Amino acid sequence: MNHSLTSSALETEIQEIEAHVPNVIEAAKKITDLCRSRLWELRDHVVHKGFVDEAEEIHFFKHTKQVPLVHLIYYSELLDLELKIPVCGKKARRQWIKTKRKLWSSFLSGHAQFWKYIQLGHTHWDPQYFTRKKKDSLKPAYAHHIAMDPIFTTSHDMLLGQLRAYRRAIGYLRDRRNTQGSGTFRPRLQWSSTKAALTELVYALHHTGAINGGKAEVKEIAQTLSSAFHCELGDCYRTYTEICARKKDRTRFLDGMAYTLKAHMDKGNV
Repeated sequence: MNHSLTSSALETEIQEIEAHVPNVIEAAKKITDLCRSRLWELRDHVVHKGFVDEAEEIHFFKHTKQVPLVHLIYYSELLDLELKIPVCGKKARRQWIKTKRKLWSSFLSGHAQFWKYIQLGHTHWDPQYFTRKKKDSLKPAYAHHIAMDPIFTTSHDMLLGQLRAYRRAIGYLRDRRNTQGSGTFRPRLQWSSTKAALTELVYALHHTGAINGGKAEVKEIAQTLSSAFHCELGDCYRTYTEICARKKDRTRFLDGMAYTLKAHMDKGNV
């Protein structure tokens, strides 16, 4: 099974559903069913094929399984939010949204150290976190039968999925508030270049003072672009340091972007 192709196909299918089923509730139902199906396919692969070594097992639970898992948790949470949100009364709706945001934020805060481990790209605890030999060291908080499957779950793969899904869900609440709670999906923009390229853009916007009259911090710009383009930048400070260490083409993405735009203009294209 080519996991990279499988993940890409799932992302495409989800985008298709969001584009053609703008109602959040209906779309969330379809997407959660799709993600459950993908997870069961992955489980069958694990049961029948297993893993060549520990490194492959870690990569599977830390990366491959995360794609359908994060989507499953995220859209399940959206479905719960939209089904239970009060129909009447702005105050009641605001309170319900506030409650959900507080719940998700509290969970994120409670696991800040593990999230830091992930964001910094650490790997020293991966054998404990992402292999099944330590699967009983942490009880998953997300109540789904697949979360308790000892063949298909490690101590922290479900936790990682929750953290990623809840961070994204908080962004959904912000967008929902800004769009007056329309209950429809906005077009989903996906960053398709590298994280280093996006980091170049972040720092360019910061140092040129193009955002908030130059008062916006790097972290604020990075979080905004990450949310808008559905791309986890990770430790952008470290990435920026690596970019600065390049012997040439330190602004590779920005230079390429300027060249491409100028070439397009020279052709007289709109």
